[in-house]
Amino acid sequence: ASLATAVIQGMLNLFSDKIRLNRIKSYKEHIIIYGNSVNNLRLAKDPQVSAKRYVLVNAGLSDENEDDDDSYRMLHMNVEQLNRQALKKIGFYASRYFIVSCESDTRSLMVARELALNIEAEELVKPIDVILVFNNPEWAEYGYELGITEQVKSELSNHKYLKFRYLNYKDTAIRRIMHLHAPDIYSPVISVAEAQKSICIIGYN
Repeated sequence: ASLATAVIQGMLNLFSDKIRLNRIKSYKEHIIIYGNSVNNLRLAKDPQVSAKRYVLVNAGLSDENEDDDDSYRMLHMNVEQLNRQALKKIGFYASRYFIVSCESDTRSLMVARELALNIEAEELVKPIDVILVFNNPEWAEYGYELGITEQVKSELSNHKYLKFRYLNYKDTAIRRIMHLHAPDIYSPVISVAEAQKSICIIGYN
């Protein structure tokens, strides 16, 4: 009985994968989120971006995690390695954004490197933004100091359609607040004698 159950389960999994692959073939300008960070599913379910279609890769999800209400716009896939075949399987070349966010920031850097090594230049015919999201802000600085993030950026920059950037969840929270509650009037600070400002933005980023 256990053998029969295992065979049936295997057939069902195979059928589910085939359905996902057929759906991904129809996806255009979708968002791919790679990794098992707890924030990934929250991002995909964010009502502010519910019009987008998502492919969650290696998110540690099972079929039970697929909500019927979200299944038309959100699929999850598992790949053993981010090789050339996997990139086509998840619809990378038709996507608009490829976000890497793993619980382990070390793993996120490795995935970004795998991506850079396995992209087929002739398949790139449209802009794709590659975004590396660190869970630990210190890792973003550490990766920069070691030259790892800049190395990945350099490798991806060889492709004219790819744009690479990295940030951390603390940055995204600040940016989101500014996007939702931006001031109506912007004015530069010319001298220290000016009236106190409600919000001050320092830097050029």
